[in-house]
Amino acid sequence: MPTSWSVGPVIAYLFTDEPVTLIDAGLASSRPVIEEALNAAGLSPADVARILVTHGHGDHLGGALWLQEGSGCDVCLHPTEIAMVTRAPADVIRELFGPLGFAERMLDEYARRPLRRLPQLTPIEDGTVARTGGCRLRVEHHPGHTPGHLWLREEDSGALFAGDYLLASGPTNPGMVTDAAAPSGRAPLLAQYVAGLTELARRAPPVIFAGHGEPITAVRELVQRRVTRIERRSRRVLAALRPADEPTAAELAEELYRGRARELRCDRRARWSPRPARVRGARIGAVGGRWVLALSTHRGRTTCLKP
Repeated sequence: MPTSWSVGPVIAYLFTDEPVTLIDAGLASSRPVIEEALNAAGLSPADVARILVTHGHGDHLGGALWLQEGSGCDVCLHPTEIAMVTRAPADVIRELFGPLGFAERMLDEYARRPLRRLPQLTPIEDGTVARTGGCRLRVEHHPGHTPGHLWLREEDSGALFAGDYLLASGPTNPGMVTDAAAPSGRAPLLAQYVAGLTELARRAPPVIFAGHGEPITAVRELVQRRVTRIERRSRRVLAALRPADEPTAAELAEELYRGRARELRCDRRARWSPRPARVRGARIGAVGGRWVLALSTHRGRTTCLKP
């Protein structure tokens, strides 16, 4: 489903057996694509019973509101994520960016942005098993990209639906949220994110179905590249902080990005994906040494992934 961000199209996964379940819901603007996928499976939005949301960013949660309005489905997030998405944006912006020296005018501009409407949210805890047809999806809480980020592990195959934690298409990142209990006033998401990546490498699931981009089978190799990048960036940050005259946030950003930050903010181009991925018949496994789980299109084609 198309997005306006450089990360590219967002993917939602549809389990067509009862209770009909979505992993993530795309943007609010993803509605035509989700309706088309449901119709191709002989379903309608009213048949959706549950949405398991990996994290609360708009391209994963945004489509849940209209789906819930049409079906009464449960929209499930980790309690920590619910706390994050229900906070007043104006408070968050001021707490995060006020101490960094951002101009009051800029903070006021962001604070005046309209509040997004949210569906009724149902907390789902670490260790919960969500059943859909023959699938058992075990909920795992792994903070890092966001404080309440979830992985969903299909117990029989070990396949992992990991949201934005690890992407084949490019590096993702830990978020930045406030935490009054932390000495810095911010949640230690970078350390938690690296711990989560380390766990992915240790576990090496047979396949990761991500929120963007292609499924991942070479998990350890990709994690090593991502951790190496984080370590390299961390060394650059530490080097930039060493001068006696403490740099401002703007000066630090200029040192790290060397003028590219403004270009990135202005670049709204994105690749467009005409079809969503769909998990057909809740079958997850390998056939003939190749993963076939779930990338069946509405036309019945199946994408086989090399091991």
